[in-house]
Amino acid sequence: MMDLLNHPLRRCGTDMLQQMTDRYRWLLRSMKLALWTGLITVLGSQTGFADKALKLDYVGYYGGLEAVRVDVSITLAEGRYAVTSATRSTGFLGYLSSFHSVVHGRGAWPLGSDQRFSLKSAYSGKQRRIELQRLPQGNFEVAITPPIPADERDPVPPSLQQDSRDPIATFMQLAMQPTATALCSGMMPIFNGKIRSDVQFRHLGSEDLQASSYSRFQGRAEKCQMTYAVRAGGYKKSWFGKDQAAPVIEVWFARRDDLAMWLPVRVRTETAMATIFLHLIAPTFDGKS
Repeated sequence: MMDLLNHPLRRCGTDMLQQMTDRYRWLLRSMKLALWTGLITVLGSQTGFADKALKLDYVGYYGGLEAVRVDVSITLAEGRYAVTSATRSTGFLGYLSSFHSVVHGRGAWPLGSDQRFSLKSAYSGKQRRIELQRLPQGNFEVAITPPIPADERDPVPPSLQQDSRDPIATFMQLAMQPTATALCSGMMPIFNGKIRSDVQFRHLGSEDLQASSYSRFQGRAEKCQMTYAVRAGGYKKSWFGKDQAAPVIEVWFARRDDLAMWLPVRVRTETAMATIFLHLIAPTFDGKS
């Protein structure tokens, strides 16, 4: 009799553990998407950033609780750009499931064919490295270690890589937009080594933001809506037994006239489970706030 009971009990415990694991993986993917959105730092003009360095610190909240921190460094010098982003899980998310990653992108400025992108990440002790380099024919040389299992994702064909940019180069391309309306319009094709996505932008107008316990920023900001569609390389396994709808992302950009630039000061991502917020807490330009 006990043997007959033990099997379903063990099966039930295994299913509950798997469901919790899937939930945290889904949460991390949603947080990383919000953080990538937070990297869209619009630099305004090429000449204003010659030999300059910018540092941005963000805190992400899930359901009102701190979940992640991200530190972004941007350098433009001698016709080239370099961007580094370090992300780590904190608070309740760090306690439940440790995650950290470092993203680096560099290339010619203004944007040219010389683009390199790398990502190093670790989730619950499992590490992965992705490296991209733009080839003369327009597609990318991709190296992923360890390789992604075939039952998780299909590789993105070279034909869909041709018109895309890596995430950092895409964000630098946005830097060339002269106004908030131009920034928040049109479509950007992005390839991160695993996924080829189309990101659509729409300008939602201006808002006066108030400071809070989450963010010190107060002032005028332009609101931009972002939606995305996966063209290739999507995750084959559904989350919670069914596919989740793509989240709606809203970004607020504030103008720094003294630096001729726009900064993302707030990001909101609506998901089926909760609202994710990302707040800029400490911008530093050449060592000054």
